Amino acid sequence: MEFPLDLKKLSASEKDALILKQHKMLNEQAVLIATLVKDIEDLKCKLAKNSRNSSKPPSSDGYDKPQPKSLRKKSGRSSGDG
Repeated sequence: MEFPLDLKKLSASEKDALILKQHKMLNEQAVLIATLVKDIEDLKCKLAKNSRNSSKPPSSDGYDKPQPKSLRKKSGRSSGDG
C-alpha cells in the first residue's frame, strides 16, 4: 500500500482488513511496551542494589564508595605529633 493512504480509494472490505491489521499491530505493541516497562523496572531494582541493602558482596559495588557512617568532623589538628 502507498502512504499516505487515500481511504476514499479503498473498498469497505479493504478498510475492514486495514482496521484488523492495525488492531493486531496495536495489541502487539501494547504487549511489547508492557514487557519493556517490566524489564526497565527490573533493571532499576538491580541497579539500586548494593552490598548494604542486599546479599551482594562489597566487591560487586564497583567504584562508588559508600557514604561514611561516622558523622564526626575532623578537628584540624595534625595527627601523631603532640
